[in-house]
Amino acid sequence: MSGGWAHVLDARMRLRLAVGAAVCCVPLTLLPWREFSIGALFVIVALPLCYIDLALHRLPDAVVLPGAASVLAACALLSVTGAGWQRWVLMLATSAGYFVALYLLALLSPSGLGFGDVKLGLLVGGTLGWFGPETIVLWFVALIPATVLSYLIERRVRPGQLRGRHARVAFGPPMLGATWLVLLVLALGAG
Repeated sequence: MSGGWAHVLDARMRLRLAVGAAVCCVPLTLLPWREFSIGALFVIVALPLCYIDLALHRLPDAVVLPGAASVLAACALLSVTGAGWQRWVLMLATSAGYFVALYLLALLSPSGLGFGDVKLGLLVGGTLGWFGPETIVLWFVALIPATVLSYLIERRVRPGQLRGRHARVAFGPPMLGATWLVLLVLALGAG
């Protein structure tokens, strides 16, 4: 680990995140094995990113980019092993679509979205794209409670910093939380 963010992931926190990832993956075991593997990979990358973003308002490239690349590579491997190249193409298109949409939002409102959130679109879009286009609509629905929950958590973690017009709330945790909620709905529907 490197950079100005590594200090927040001490040994105790890494253990908590590993336990949290295991707990978040349990309901995903209801998914078929290919989908479970993508969901589990997403969870393993997403939990540290949520914690880092809540603590520092930063989504480090050293975690986001390898995480997104690992999901893209895993989807490519699963496509070759029988899932079909059409799913991989859809996943790539969704990943690129999320990136471009978030990039445009960041250009329109630079104080609202950071470029870490934009790059996070590669991970979120890639994960959701693997599960099909219907997950995009479900993600936007799940984003509402995920954003409210993230705000409430931030108020608890950083109570004095969320006052006034210029209060900044990390957007990475709601994006990642909404993605996990979509995976949870899909898993419960599969089970």
